Parts: sequence; structure tokens; C-alpha cells
Amino acid sequence: MTQLRLERLADVPLSRVVAAWNECFSDYYVPIAMDVPAFAAAKLGNEDLHPELSFLAFADGREAPVGFLLNAVRTVDGERIAWNGGTAVHPDFRGRGVGAALLEKALETYREQGVGAALLEAFVQNEGAIRLYRRFGYERFDTLYGMEAAGALDFGLDSAEVSSEAAYRIERRPAAALEGLRFATETPPWQTMRQSAKTGEALVAEDAAGRPVGYALRRRSPAATTLLQCAVDPALTDDAAVDVTRRLLGAVFSGTAADGSAGRRNVFAAPASQPALRAALASAGFEDKYALAHMRLRF
Repeated sequence: MTQLRLERLADVPLSRVVAAWNECFSDYYVPIAMDVPAFAAAKLGNEDLHPELSFLAFADGREAPVGFLLNAVRTVDGERIAWNGGTAVHPDFRGRGVGAALLEKALETYREQGVGAALLEAFVQNEGAIRLYRRFGYERFDTLYGMEAAGALDFGLDSAEVSSEAAYRIERRPAAALEGLRFATETPPWQTMRQSAKTGEALVAEDAAGRPVGYALRRRSPAATTLLQCAVDPALTDDAAVDVTRRLLGAVFSGTAADGSAGRRNVFAAPASQPALRAALASAGFEDKYALAHMRLRF
């Protein structure tokens, strides 16, 4: 086992942190290289990664980090939740206990922070990482699918299958408006939580009485429209749930074009625990691009 010393991200220049991120993820399943401004905006900004609670590993007198584990902690539905927002080891140092040492430090930190549960995601094909996480007590509780649409979208809003009797109004609101409104049965992925969607927009479906019956959360830019969350009231009938889901998805992706002129159409992480949502997206023209194991550790 390699002799290691761990340092807090807060004590290391951000340029070195980002260089380590790019080097350790150089052979990752998808390209995720970033420059310093992009890292600061996405990781420290949107995702609330905490420099005081995140760690880099140094080994054998090497100046550059050989691995890292980035952490965030926030309160979700009254529970203190931690998130492993990125663990990676330099290709030359894998299999030497670096990942295990970082995980041990992370779990120690979570306990100090009074965390009730810890979350992470791993590509389903990353079997080595998943085995390591399970060794430390994490269990897989969901599968998350990244999806993308290349052609025209059809949510069936003119179809006879969609009820013409139900009157639903969709209101556009700030992401913060979703506080206290949750219909999904499982904890959403960290990156799709309203707290991570600081520039996002909520779309809330209300029935004729003004009662919320569903919601969606999206992030939109000239480059892409990305669905982060979509859920409907489980008390709805099956037909009504399909109706509301289609209307919400149609509103999320309104103004986008099949030729890409209005940006890409993406779904960041559609959960397997929401099969009706997955089915609506697939029937509209979305295809799976990747799958992530959503894992949780209870304390």
C-alpha cells in the first residue's frame, strides 16, 4: 500500500485541484475535463462542494495529487445528507489503496458532520468502484439514465389518449419554489436537486382548483435544455398521471428544435424508480446514453 498524506481542498490552489481532476479522469467513460472557471461554477457553485470537507491524496513525494474525493453536505427534507461529488485516482496509482484511504476519510468526515445518509453515483460499468463502495457499506437503491433526443419530439399532446376533460395550468417559477413539494418516492440525484439548479426553472402543474399535481425542473441555455426532475402526484389516476407528465415534458422542451438550432435536448438522470416517466420520454423520442448506479449509505 502506498504511503499517503491527505490534504483538504481548501489548502491546495484550485488550479492544482482542477489539473488533478483532468488527469485522474483522463480515461473516464465520458469527457469531463474542465478549466478553473468551469470547475468553480459547476462544482463549488451549483453543487455546493465544500473545500473544507474535500480531500486530495499525495504519495511518494510526488508534487501533484494522485487522487481526490470531493464532498458536499446539505439538509434535504429535514435530514443531513452528504454527497460524494467525485472520486478519482491517477491511472498510475490505482490498486494501491488510494481510493480506500479517501473513502475512510470521507466517512469519518460525514460522521463528524452529523450526516444521516450519504449519496453517490457510479457508472454501471465501473464495477471496481461499485465493489469498493459496497465494501464501505453503500447499497445501490436506484439506476439513473442519461437520455438525449436527436430527432423531433412527440409527447402526444394532440392524441386522444390525453384527457381533454382535465384542465391543467402550468406555471413557470424559480427552482426554489419546489421547496416542500415532492412527489418522487426516492431522493433525487444531488445534481438534480433544486438546490443544485441555481439557474434552473421550475414548471408546476396545477389542477382546476389550483392544487399542485406535478412539477418539472429544467436548466436551459442556448446550448441545451436539460430536464433535471419530473414527478406527478401519486394520488392521480393512471390516465391523469400520463396526461400531466406529457404536458410537463412538453412545456420543458417547448421551443427546442430537432435540428439542434435551439440546443440539445437532454435528460440528466431519469430514475428507474419512475418507470412512467422513462416510458413517456422514450415514446417521445429520447434514447438512453448512459446509466448510473445511485448508491446510498445510511448512518
